[in-house]
Amino acid sequence: MTEAAPSPAFEVRWLGAGDEALAARALREVLDDEPRGIDSGWLADARVHFVVGLLEGQPVGVAYGHTVPLPDGRIEMLLYSLDVGEAYRRLGIGRALVDAFLARTRALGFDEMWVLTEPDNEAGNATYRSVGPPSSRETSVMYTWGVTGDGVPESGA
Repeated sequence: MTEAAPSPAFEVRWLGAGDEALAARALREVLDDEPRGIDSGWLADARVHFVVGLLEGQPVGVAYGHTVPLPDGRIEMLLYSLDVGEAYRRLGIGRALVDAFLARTRALGFDEMWVLTEPDNEAGNATYRSVGPPSSRETSVMYTWGVTGDGVPESGA
């Protein structure tokens, strides 16, 4: 199944310092998340890349990621989070946000862009496949550790 093209009223907008109110609104409306760190200068950090998809001025999609400098001198882009409001899925919005990240990665001269997702994330996997095949057929395993305030790993059991 292919996605439709976004409406002509759809806009992709990169956010930075001074856009905290729109970023907070987008996170609340699209991710249903309380953006506690937005006002701390997060958007002013050059390593942070935040894009919002707007339909008639309303946030309907969000993606953000981070620059990952490597010790061998290469720089990669991690697409950390991508989400589109449920009512706006299958309209090409997710793909437009991923395409925007790829374009930014190329424009900045980075070596690679990558994203991790779960095998059962049907919407995410469909979006990423729509952009094109990955450069590698490798599979990955991701381990995640929550860490308490005293630096002790939280138990996963």
